[in-house]
Amino acid sequence: MKFRAGKPVLWTLIATAGLSAAAVENLSKEQSPDIPAQIARLSDDSYSVRELATRDLWSLGEAALPELQLAARGRDPEAAIRARDLVRKIELGILPDSSPKIVDLVMRYDQGSRDMRQRVIRDLRNERAFRQILKLYALEKDREALSMLEVEVQGVALDAARECLGSDQPDIKSAFEYLKMARPRATEYMAIASLHRATGTLDKALQEAPEKDHLLRFCLLATSGRLQEAADEADQAGLDILSARVRMLGGDPLPWLALAPSSPQSSQSSGLPAYREIAVALWSGGQAPPEELKELRRQARSGDEDDQLRAALLLFLIGDHIEAQGVLNRLHPNAAMTHFDAIEDVDSALKAIGLDPAAPDYTAWAAKRFQVFLEAPETERNELLDLETLGAFLERRGLYKELEAAFVPPLLKLAEENQDDFLMLITRLFPQGSEDESPPVIRPVLKAASAYAGDDEVRWVQVVEHLFDSYGNPAQIWTWLAQMEPELDRAARLDLLARLHFLLPDPDDQRRVFQKKVWALISKEEKADRKRMVETLIATVSTKKDPALLLDCIAELEDAEGARFGWDRYKGEAFMLLGRWDEAANLWLARAKDDPGISYYHVRAAVCLRRAGKESAALEQEAKVDLLALGETRILRDCAEVYAANGDFARARACWQRAANECTGDHLNFSWVVNELTDYALAESDWKTAATLREARLLERAMVSEKTAYASAICLKERVESDLMRGFALLSRDRSRALEMIRPALDKPFADTALADYFFEPMRGAGLVSLHDEAFEKLWNHLQPVIARFPACENVQNSAAWLASRATRRLDEAGKLLENVLKTSPRQGAYLDTMAEVHFARGDREKAVEFSQKALAEEPDDAQLLRQHQRFVSGPLPK
Repeated sequence: MKFRAGKPVLWTLIATAGLSAAAVENLSKEQSPDIPAQIARLSDDSYSVRELATRDLWSLGEAALPELQLAARGRDPEAAIRARDLVRKIELGILPDSSPKIVDLVMRYDQGSRDMRQRVIRDLRNERAFRQILKLYALEKDREALSMLEVEVQGVALDAARECLGSDQPDIKSAFEYLKMARPRATEYMAIASLHRATGTLDKALQEAPEKDHLLRFCLLATSGRLQEAADEADQAGLDILSARVRMLGGDPLPWLALAPSSPQSSQSSGLPAYREIAVALWSGGQAPPEELKELRRQARSGDEDDQLRAALLLFLIGDHIEAQGVLNRLHPNAAMTHFDAIEDVDSALKAIGLDPAAPDYTAWAAKRFQVFLEAPETERNELLDLETLGAFLERRGLYKELEAAFVPPLLKLAEENQDDFLMLITRLFPQGSEDESPPVIRPVLKAASAYAGDDEVRWVQVVEHLFDSYGNPAQIWTWLAQMEPELDRAARLDLLARLHFLLPDPDDQRRVFQKKVWALISKEEKADRKRMVETLIATVSTKKDPALLLDCIAELEDAEGARFGWDRYKGEAFMLLGRWDEAANLWLARAKDDPGISYYHVRAAVCLRRAGKESAALEQEAKVDLLALGETRILRDCAEVYAANGDFARARACWQRAANECTGDHLNFSWVVNELTDYALAESDWKTAATLREARLLERAMVSEKTAYASAICLKERVESDLMRGFALLSRDRSRALEMIRPALDKPFADTALADYFFEPMRGAGLVSLHDEAFEKLWNHLQPVIARFPACENVQNSAAWLASRATRRLDEAGKLLENVLKTSPRQGAYLDTMAEVHFARGDREKAVEFSQKALAEEPDDAQLLRQHQRFVSGPLPK
């Protein structure tokens, strides 16, 4: 009678059978080549023979599968049990040399509950057992288990393929195999298409793709840029959303307006269906359908407050701003003030919060809000937001005396009555790091804090730590300021501390002077003390503005404690900003060697190698990126941003387009990509494409409910831009109809910024000089009383100068405005760029380039400033 071994998990050592090593080796050599013979030995009377046959068949892997599958269905129970076990292992990619941990996990999967299977998949992913995961998922029959595992398995095929592609000799064949092992979904099919593109086999793959495999054909065609054909294939596959997406990219937004899905993380407005209908009508050249418009207005006037605000957002998005502004005024005065302030309607802004525009009593208004903090701070609901809104308005408008009068006395009164409440309030009013999106109130907080602290050093430390706690080690920097700037009183040092962190203008470049003094102090210290001091200094260092100092700090830290992964990225970016292309390339190449499957390093290496004059080496790195992208929008977006930040706009544009064409579901990144492509289309005066993409962007805003009240300005601005784009797209075909669309847009808020940014020069080129000048003068004249009313408001003066420079009108007046602004903010990149534009409009290319270089010194990787610089260097002068 045969000994039944059952279903072994790990094979019994051959030595337990009592055979010598030579006998085992001879038996193995004798049996290995003949699969049928080995299959027969699975049921041999000798346990040792059965074990050897099992092991040899296992070693043969997939070559033995057909015979093993037959044996698994055979009548001999011993052979069938062993064959089934081997079939399972081989199908799962488990071979004799596989990790025991992976083998154990697979066995636990077979024996476990659904929850256990989920945990096993996670553990296998940590072990990078990609083949086993994909096989287990492909062989799973339980529908509920499949549904549960779907999230765990997502992206595994791409990770596996990318691991194959990242080596020095990319394993293209295995990468394709992994991608084909996944259950057929758009993500993996698009990765297959992208890999075909990277390996030059895209056309061949398309020729060989089965006619009925519409999803695969869609992905191949979309990757080829054949968007209309791709849309037709998506229609055949019943993939309406994918079809609508590529049709929109091809210039027809109507299907997308009807079908685009909203983000699952955001709640939809009940007015969204009406908005879709109105957007379709507007795109088609008509007016908003009366019933849908009536429905949106009804929702904005009654019902839940949040729903009313969402409906108001939709009204802004269709350009019905008068009705929408009324909703803001009624429901959210602070948002209404912010909106009117943004469109330079100061009187309406003040009215929104209950101030008399003719004689606004800021002090009394603020005192009423401060009274709540003085009497019953626990009852505060909107008072803090009220104070933030007014403070930000006064600060932006340059009304510093009014700001001090309204804020400092009540703050000091609060300090007398309750120091803890005072410290809490000034902390909440003051900006807390770059992630803080609250309206900042800076000057009166610093003034009140200085008066509160007086000559009490303990209070000064309190103030510094409360206000600057999110900016590193404020106590140490405060100590250095006392050492290095002894001639300054404490109030001046507090202002300087704000300048160090870019919270106040720094016309005398005190920040850089301070850094030099600190560095001189550090260089005299012992090594152990230097490390601590550098860690404090680095909190004041900006990668963009201080790349050389950043590298010095990192060198000190590396000398003290060795290299650290996180520093490499900072070092690489700093090398690039300094133009040290060879050093940057070497660093990125070293990182790429350590992590070859990460495109982040390869694309940066490519940019640096190209700038260093090593084109062939750059192309090699870009070929790597092409392999690794696998149609992932996130990766292509990152590549595009790297190219744009280094002024390579042709490659950036190509990456943005690929990111859009090859996107199958990355909602967040797709929205970002569409926005960038709109800007490129505008830069190229491709009005039809820009208008199409902007409609998609507007729909995206319609589907997002967060921060609705404060989104009004950007929504209205983009609607005005969209209307102008559609009008300009029609100019060459139907001039009268185009003007019917353009003229009303010129009367809406934000027409000034839209015209200045994109449309003045095309208007002149199209012979619309009379309309151009009429619009310019109207907008210029609207800004003049605002400038006179707020002579210290830098932003409105810059806006007027930008308007004039782009219109090539009133250039002397624009220049004087900018000279005034640059006296107080000489290192503001936007202002410097506007001055460059003024000189360019005058025909002075040399001066334009000079100011553009100054702007780039402040914002060296700003894509818009880089694009402007290239235009100033080699673009045609304005006519």
